[in-house]
Amino acid sequence: MTGVLSCTYQIFKRGVLEMTEKKKKKEKSDTNKGDTNKRLEAFWYPLIVQIIVLLIVPVAAWLTGFLSLPETMTDINTRLTNLESEIKDLDIKSNFVSINKDITALGNRLSVVEGLVLNNVSFVLQPTDKAIESMKVEYASVKNEFYMSPPTWNSTDIIAKDLVSGKEYSAEELIGEKLLLPYISDGKEVYFYGQFDEKNQWDGNCLINIYANDQLALIMEAEYNHGLLIEYKQVLPAQTLSGENVWIVAERINIGDSNSGDSWNYIRDKECEKDFDFDTVTNEDIMTVQDFRSTIDTYLEGFYHGNTSNGFYNDNTGDAYLVKYNEDGTVRTLYSGMFKDGIFNDGSGNAWYIAKNENTDYMYYQGKFESGKPLHDEASYFENGLTPDRINEILQGKDFNCDLKWDFKESL
Repeated sequence: MTGVLSCTYQIFKRGVLEMTEKKKKKEKSDTNKGDTNKRLEAFWYPLIVQIIVLLIVPVAAWLTGFLSLPETMTDINTRLTNLESEIKDLDIKSNFVSINKDITALGNRLSVVEGLVLNNVSFVLQPTDKAIESMKVEYASVKNEFYMSPPTWNSTDIIAKDLVSGKEYSAEELIGEKLLLPYISDGKEVYFYGQFDEKNQWDGNCLINIYANDQLALIMEAEYNHGLLIEYKQVLPAQTLSGENVWIVAERINIGDSNSGDSWNYIRDKECEKDFDFDTVTNEDIMTVQDFRSTIDTYLEGFYHGNTSNGFYNDNTGDAYLVKYNEDGTVRTLYSGMFKDGIFNDGSGNAWYIAKNENTDYMYYQGKFESGKPLHDEASYFENGLTPDRINEILQGKDFNCDLKWDFKESL
């Protein structure tokens, strides 16, 4: 490389000397030319020399890099050899086995989940007889109106089957998964949509729809905490004590031997018909309580706030109340006091009601109630012909979680 640079320098030097000699000869032959030409010659020659130098230096640098390429390739080859040695030191086989196990486990998990994503498929899991034994919806004798019995299966028991592929699933494969399980019980179609925990207990939100002869018989939307019922919402067809057909919509919390909350009775002038098939049900077909309420087009017949047990209004706190409404939404009866088996029953003397029959004024009674009727004993108080101001005076300081619209159009 040094020789190349030396040769280049000699050529450059010879060229400069020749140019200098030509310049001298030119100056001798042009002695009669003016000062202007001399200044131009003095400017251009040094400039040309600088341009030649600028061209030669990059070329020399390129030649240096080109001639040193074999040394760079040798360095790359050495590094590749070292990298190959490092790779051989890694436990690739062991790592591959571990990764393969993870992928296999994930694949097994996905094979379960793919049958549970119900929005975009037309099949569900069919519960086995073992599962159905643990999924009976029963009427509660003390704690709740309706409830689902806790599972009795073991983790290794087969509890569901994919109707399309025929694959069977054990309980442990379905822990924590949101399941839609349709089945027949006592001639009724039951649709369970919920999950259970690692101890095989209902957990989180569990939704049940029951149809009898394709007509809605129950919606129960319950919130469980590892098997313990915390709160629930229900819809069921029923009759009032006076024989009125109603839909009962309830929202309650579990307080031990009873439940506390609110119940709305809506006039039931028709049944709620099932509009899907048992074999092609999806989670979108399962009705929540809110879904049902959005379909109600009849008037509110009654509202109850208090405790319930055995399927009745049972409350001995004295804080419960019941409102009965007319068709136009005005109050027919407002009662506050104790209940027993769904009727007014209070011997404390502190219970009271404001009531109005079809052709009477509002009246007020405070005292004892027995079997749904006021006793009118010597300790009781009765007042007739109530005005709006008097009603407001009676209700002062009392809170009611419902509308209270009074009818004074004809009586006053």
